Amino acid sequence: MKKYPIISLALSWDQDDLDYTNGTGFSVMTHEEITDKEIEEIIEQKKTAYIIKYPSLSNFKCEVSKKEPDSWVCEWFNHKSLTVFETEKDAFESFSEFVDRTRDPYPESSSHMMGATDRWRWKLCHCEHCKDQKVTRISH
Repeated sequence: MKKYPIISLALSWDQDDLDYTNGTGFSVMTHEEITDKEIEEIIEQKKTAYIIKYPSLSNFKCEVSKKEPDSWVCEWFNHKSLTVFETEKDAFESFSEFVDRTRDPYPESSSHMMGATDRWRWKLCHCEHCKDQKVTRISH
């Protein structure tokens, strides 16, 4: 199974209307190694989107870390692969191998799986967005 480069971004910011620091995190999987310039462009796009959403945003920070290349990447209660599979069976077999390989032996600390170990939840996405992006996404 082909493995793709992955970066993880942890965003944080202050807001005038909050007494705490707000933030979010996400991962980006790419076909080729991502350049520093491309990372800066992604950060700027996210910053702009969050400034629109939270006009009182200040002190925006972003920590970037490169992850080991892998075949699947976690998103919010789904996983995505840049591999487009021939059949649903192929996609589920690949994802099953990924889950078995990356499963944490301590389930209470497995937040990175976001329910992926519950195989009964798996649902392959067939939406136009995924087709346009040429990705395979499994919700869980």
